[in-house]
Amino acid sequence: MATNTDKPVGPGTFSRDGYSVTIAEDGKILVKKDDWLSKYSWALYRDYNALEVFVRGNPDIKSANEEIKGIKEITDVDLIETGEYLIHVPTYFKWMEKRGGTLPPTKPKPKEETTPGNTRSERWMAANLGGLDGTFIVGTAGAIMLTFRNLDVNKDFYFVLLRGGGGFGFDMGDLKGIKNLLRAMGSAIFAYKTATTTFVPVTTYFPFSAKSLEGYDITCLNWEFNTGVGGGTNISYDKITGGTPRFDYFKVVFEESNWIELPGVAGSITGGTLIWVW
Repeated sequence: MATNTDKPVGPGTFSRDGYSVTIAEDGKILVKKDDWLSKYSWALYRDYNALEVFVRGNPDIKSANEEIKGIKEITDVDLIETGEYLIHVPTYFKWMEKRGGTLPPTKPKPKEETTPGNTRSERWMAANLGGLDGTFIVGTAGAIMLTFRNLDVNKDFYFVLLRGGGGFGFDMGDLKGIKNLLRAMGSAIFAYKTATTTFVPVTTYFPFSAKSLEGYDITCLNWEFNTGVGGGTNISYDKITGGTPRFDYFKVVFEESNWIELPGVAGSITGGTLIWVW
């Protein structure tokens, strides 16, 4: 059976745009090779982020005939295994109600999900505050201050982008120590630069939160063309893209055209990490 509804519940195979998920009568889903929770979510809801409806059995389910004794959260939504059984919660609950069974208690969302830093949004602006002068962190090729503004909560979040060479990721080691170092510099430098800079739109492919930015892979493409004179003939371009190995979540482009530089042309592709300072 193949079907699509706004809120699909019940057994069947649900397909959309080349993605599909097969749900058994009791809500079990057998994970196949190259499956992802986001693919299931799109096939069911036309939304890559409806991941909370998928859980594991507690204890883990080993076969299609094994009874579900309880459920538990999938702690890492990017890590599911071929051959394991997951559970679609709405279908499982409907099946339990039909059998007259007792539903497990609904786990409330953690309180932190309502804080501004955890609020997902598709409406973002960003500003490039420039280089972090006087700071050197081993393993990086540069430190740039950025501000991301969540327009849904009207709040600014301050980050430092640490960049390495070659477009590859790198281990930042003591991340907490780096955060403390940056915070010790004081918020005044960030606030002052934010007040005197220009915000540009962020292209958002999927909703994200300020907190989630720290976990994304960052790629930076930048180039400069300088004639050495003013008047718009000196151009710099910085494109910062962030996401996971599967999807890009955002990109933002910063351009300048009024610098006075020595003549020359330069470009690079680097990888980096965003550190949320405030």
